[in-house]
Amino acid sequence: MVKFVSRAFLATALAAGLALAGCSELTNLLTAASGSSSGSSSGDSSSSGPIDPAASQIQRISAGILVKNSSKLSGTLFGPAGIIVKNSSKLEVEALSEVPLAGAWVYLMTPDGMYEADQDGVLYHAQADASGSFSFDEPVPGNQEFLLEATAPSGDSAYKLANFAYSVPGETTVQIDTATTCASDYLLRTEQNRGVSLDGLDFTKLPQIIIDTQGLIDAGTLDIGSDALLSSSRDSLVSTYAAALTQDATLSAEWEALLGPAATPTPAPAPTATPWSNL
Repeated sequence: MVKFVSRAFLATALAAGLALAGCSELTNLLTAASGSSSGSSSGDSSSSGPIDPAASQIQRISAGILVKNSSKLSGTLFGPAGIIVKNSSKLEVEALSEVPLAGAWVYLMTPDGMYEADQDGVLYHAQADASGSFSFDEPVPGNQEFLLEATAPSGDSAYKLANFAYSVPGETTVQIDTATTCASDYLLRTEQNRGVSLDGLDFTKLPQIIIDTQGLIDAGTLDIGSDALLSSSRDSLVSTYAAALTQDATLSAEWEALLGPAATPTPAPAPTATPWSNL
């Protein structure tokens, strides 16, 4: 909750500064992104609808599993302000802070990239509202690891963000932002390059890795702008993150504890297929 409030405040403060400078168009865009303007809580109806993947890319969740053990999954979605501005007016703006990505679609996936659907084949998906909040209508199985993939606003399918979420019985909340995307992509790419399954990894170590990844971003050691979140820029994103890890012994050690010694950060070539390639 503290993280959400601080980011919304930064977006509002940035809009106020632009207003003082006479930049009315950017002020309106960033004010809307901060959630301070009026709008529907169900998301941006002007954005395109959810995707329709092939049947071979979908895994159905058994109703029997949900009866025994389920979780209500919700969260918040943030991204660089540049995504909002570029999609809205084609203006080039430095991504000074992260803001709620209103209207973005969020998909529930298996860790290896299969879309989750209910027993009728209806895709698990949710849309972020003006505050960046989203919630899946249907419960998800408890005590399972999922990958959440988000498509940025205005129907621009090129922008992707991600995070892993472990569902606990009852209610589960998760945040998706630039730091979680860096960590998730690095984890997926490293495991694929090593040819090792994600099964058996201790995902309880990932939250601290994400916190320290955010620290790299805040310190400027990891320079990530909105263009790095394009699907076509994923190779560069992972390489940039791997290079930044070489400057942080603590974070490197945390990755080694999660993935083993082979996770020593070095920029790696892209695999032939990735979980996000079908988004």
